[in-house]
Amino acid sequence: MKYGNITLDSVGVQGVTPNTLLLSSVEVDQGRYINDYDNDSHRDVAFLGSEVADGLFPQVDPVGKDIKIGPDVYTVIGVAKKLGSVLGSRRTILFSFPC
Repeated sequence: MKYGNITLDSVGVQGVTPNTLLLSSVEVDQGRYINDYDNDSHRDVAFLGSEVADGLFPQVDPVGKDIKIGPDVYTVIGVAKKLGSVLGSRRTILFSFPC
């Protein structure tokens, strides 16, 4: 995953639907979550975990910025609130997109 000259490795990637937010402990901190229009239109948008957002955008608001994963470009529409860890595993290293 890349923004400008910053690259992150080992980022969890998951395809989601708008209802996924209702079934998880993730909360929106900035922007918004993936909605029905994003999903139905297969838009290239991304909802980032807080650690991913902090890593790629240390001093910049990520909403509206484009990130690359391989050859694909996604526009950041939202960022999750920070979550703690579960059994030592961080839970906010994620990238979600409409499936």
